[in-house]
This record gives sequence, structure tokens and C-alpha cells, in this order.
Amino acid sequence: MTDFFDRLRRLLGLGPSPEPQPVPPGAPPRREIEERLANSSVPGAALAKVEGGELAWVAGYGRARRGHFVQGRTVFQAASVSKPVTALAVLALAEAGQLDLDGDVRDRLTLDIPVHPVLDHQPGTVGAVTARLLLQHRGGIVGRGTTPAPGGGFRDSTVGGGSLRLIQRPGVRVPSLEDSWHGRDGATGVALTYPPGTRTSYSGAGYLVLQRLIEDVTGSSYRDHLHALFDRLGVSSGSFELRPPPDLPFARGHDSRGKELPGGHELVPWSAAGGLFANATGLAEILMAMLPGGDGPVSDDLLAEMVRHSMGVFGRTEDGQRVFRHGGDNGGYRAIIVGRPATRSGAVVLTNGRAADGTTLRLGLAERIG
Repeated sequence: MTDFFDRLRRLLGLGPSPEPQPVPPGAPPRREIEERLANSSVPGAALAKVEGGELAWVAGYGRARRGHFVQGRTVFQAASVSKPVTALAVLALAEAGQLDLDGDVRDRLTLDIPVHPVLDHQPGTVGAVTARLLLQHRGGIVGRGTTPAPGGGFRDSTVGGGSLRLIQRPGVRVPSLEDSWHGRDGATGVALTYPPGTRTSYSGAGYLVLQRLIEDVTGSSYRDHLHALFDRLGVSSGSFELRPPPDLPFARGHDSRGKELPGGHELVPWSAAGGLFANATGLAEILMAMLPGGDGPVSDDLLAEMVRHSMGVFGRTEDGQRVFRHGGDNGGYRAIIVGRPATRSGAVVLTNGRAADGTTLRLGLAERIG
């Protein structure tokens, strides 16, 4: 495949850009996937298939950035697919007896969760804010702490906040977790706006609370704890740093018009909600730790409960079998993981475009590879 940039490289005596890697046996043909990408105005994608609890294949299609093809090793921003990874870490702590999923997290946190004035309550009547409820987006923390709706009150269960994201610009300041918690990052801080367990509202702020909970329970930073978990699982690529690993090829994110994002990607300081960088291999290895029958840190019974009660994933029944999935949508990326516990199989899709058809594309690709 040649384009203007290949020809320019030749004119400048730089030679052609590297050729795309061969598609491995079992993966969809290159032409088919790259036609789908072109029709959706998405530059590139990395796909992975898990079968029987093992990695079956990984393949790259299209372009990571100008003059560079997507490889199997290419790192993408996984966006809200970070949330299932956070859930795995929380469940591992529960499995190890370090955390009670049904205990009030306020007893373990070193930061207070205030009750917003809009929530009428009497002392002792609000109920426990538990890790289980936070994983299910039912912890009473709506959107980015509190997401006001027109006319008063707060947005309903179909609208919420994924994570704080920052465009890379000169002088951009990255707020700390404490800044976001206390509303010093330009948005309303973390607060209870509904009694826990009374409604579902997709909440990146709820996962910010889980991020702090992991730090307070373990005494480590969230990043250090998750990186240690990746080492324990043998995950070959996974990082919660603000920028991608410098030793791996990186897919630059593209906006809805197909332009590369400033700096190549947004900065996501809310690691637990949306800050994961991974390639398709690493994300597939994390997915395998969520499937039963392995030697990961969470028992099969607790993994089944994770799916049955949608803790960190969205569980559903398809063709009589339980399936879980979770998508991700940051400024320049769309991603999804799908797991089928009964067959210990699943799919990973990472793309570096945010065109209008990006969501349809990722779902179609996930269904294509199963």
C-alpha cells in the first residue's frame, strides 16, 4: 500500500515506509478489514482473538500514524476498557482478603466523600458506599462526581462521565487525584448525589474513588499496583502512565475529521477510569485473566459473579450463554473487549480513530472475530 507519504519519503531519499506485517492464519483478510476502516474513516486497528483461554492470533491493519502501519505490537489508548482492568484489581484484593466488596469504602479511604446538598438525608440513612456498588456504577456518585441536569437535580442513568481527559497543549496542567476529588480541576468534585444502590449511572468519578481505594488499601500508587498485577499475570503490554511506553510503536489518535490529536493522544489522569495504554496482545492477556479456568488472582466463582452482576463489565445473555463486554471512547480512540466465559474465548479491538462510524466499526469487528 502506497500513498502520498510513501512517495514523499522516496523523493527525500528516505526509502519506503515499512511494509505491513503478514496477517496470521485465522485472522480476517487484510483487504476486508482495511476496506471497513476506509469506509469508517478510521486509520488503523489491532485485533486479537482468544480461544480456549489461549491467545489464538493478533493482527494489525491500516495505519498507526503517517508512514507507519499498525503492527501486532502497536500500542493504543484503551480508554474506558480501563474500567474492567480496575475491576480485576479490586476483585483480586477481595480474593486476597484485603478488601470487603460489601464494606463501606468510606471506612478505608483517607479522603472524605461529602454528601451533596441536593441529596436529602438524615444521618445514617444514606447507606454504605461499597466497592461492589461502585464497580456496578450504582454507588451514588453520578458522572464526574456530580453532573447537574437542566432544571435542577442530576442527569439520569443513561448519561454520565467516563474520565477526565486533557488535550495536550503548551502549559497544560495535569490535576492530581486530590484536585479532581475536591473540584479543583474545573469541575464539581466527588460527592454522593443519590443514595447508594438506588440507581445506575455510568460514573468515571466512581472509578476515581476505586482508584483511591486501591491506593489506600495497598499503600502503593494505583499505577505501581496495577503494573505489579500485570507482571504477576505475565501481561506483555499494559501501562497506566500518562504517556505510552517509549519502547513500543504507538498508534496516534485521530479526531472525528481524521486529524491527528495534538501530542498524539489525550492525557488521562483518571487512570482507573480511562488511562490504560496497551497493545492487542497485552489486552488479550488481561482478558484471559477474566475468563474461568486460568491461574489468575480471582477465583472462577468471583469471576462469574463479576459477569452476573456487571461489576466492571456489562454482562448479558446471548444464545443462552453469559457474555461480557466493555467499550472505550477517548478523543482519538475506540476500543472494545468481549468475553465468553463458557467457551473461554473472546475478542479485542483497538482503533485509533473517532469518526462517526467508529462505534459501529468496533462492534462489527468484535462480532467478525467472535
